[in-house]
Amino acid sequence: HLTLLTSPRCAMESWPEKRLLLVSAGAAAAAAGLGYWYGRRQDCKQRRLRACQLIDVIHSRQEKQTALTELEYCQKVGDWVHTLLPGAEPSDALVLASRAQHLERYTIPRKSYPEGRDGYLKWRAAVKKRQGQRIHEVLLGCGFDTSLADRVQKLVAKELSMRDPEMQTLEDAACLTFLSHGLDDFGQGKDDPKMIDIFAKTWKKMSRSGHCWALEVDYSPCMLALVVQGIAAAEGVDGEAREVPWLGVTTGKTVREAYDRVQSESEGFGEVFLQGLEDGARRIFDRPVCRASNISKVVDELISLQMQRPEDLAGASRFEGVVRSAAALGLRFGGLTMDHVQSIKDSAVKVVADRVPAAARPWEAFVY
Repeated sequence: HLTLLTSPRCAMESWPEKRLLLVSAGAAAAAAGLGYWYGRRQDCKQRRLRACQLIDVIHSRQEKQTALTELEYCQKVGDWVHTLLPGAEPSDALVLASRAQHLERYTIPRKSYPEGRDGYLKWRAAVKKRQGQRIHEVLLGCGFDTSLADRVQKLVAKELSMRDPEMQTLEDAACLTFLSHGLDDFGQGKDDPKMIDIFAKTWKKMSRSGHCWALEVDYSPCMLALVVQGIAAAEGVDGEAREVPWLGVTTGKTVREAYDRVQSESEGFGEVFLQGLEDGARRIFDRPVCRASNISKVVDELISLQMQRPEDLAGASRFEGVVRSAAALGLRFGGLTMDHVQSIKDSAVKVVADRVPAAARPWEAFVY
């Protein structure tokens, strides 16, 4: 077409015929360019697929040392990456970096470094550096260019600032995988201060977008109580410590039986409680973290803690910490004021009093 357009014969053609030749030339060039791009893209997809398959093989050789195998872990991280980027296709670098999380993590034994925090941090640094080098070798072997392999290496080794959007997305995905899988198993043998500190550090690593997803996770009652305290510590809104009023054994049993009866109904405690709030107080609870199931879990955990012996200082400390942290977070982020307290109290008491009248007074004492 281009030859015809520049030929002496074309100069003699009419303008409509010339225009037809121009359109045809443009269409041919576009088709050629699109075909070239599509071919390159297909080649890249094939390389990415081969790289992921090879990474999966490497993961499958690792012994299971946590609730998830290394292969399951990196797949969960990849799922969270896609969740965090709705409507967008993650880059090849981000997909490969998420797939390479924990790559040959235990090749360098923990015992090869001294005990204690300093030894642990040095071990972690060595592991991350080696993981970055290893994925770099894998990608070059799969035919990827050096620039992409370098990028993935930096993401895996966490050498980039969290101001890098992909680095932050990968960190959010890793934190969300930790929070949403095997948390109760991880917490075994660790006391409350340790777990609260871990949650606080995890929260600080995440973006606000990651925080929103973390509040959607379905925690157990025990872990939810600790997560609330960890968030309050990370946000610097611990509040003032107060002495815990303690119910007697008989009162505690009555409260537990009444709660279990209400919770066994189709709607459950949390749902009925939210329905009974006045408009002003209801707006305070109009957040994903304050959903009905979470309210039920927190109340369930508080009752369990109240039923422990008063001299159990750990139980008293957790009870006080949960209430104090929830109130401090409500004050900072939810607009909670003393004007809302009466509505909260009335609704919480009414849920049980309407269904188990005999437990109204003990339940009111618990709510107080």
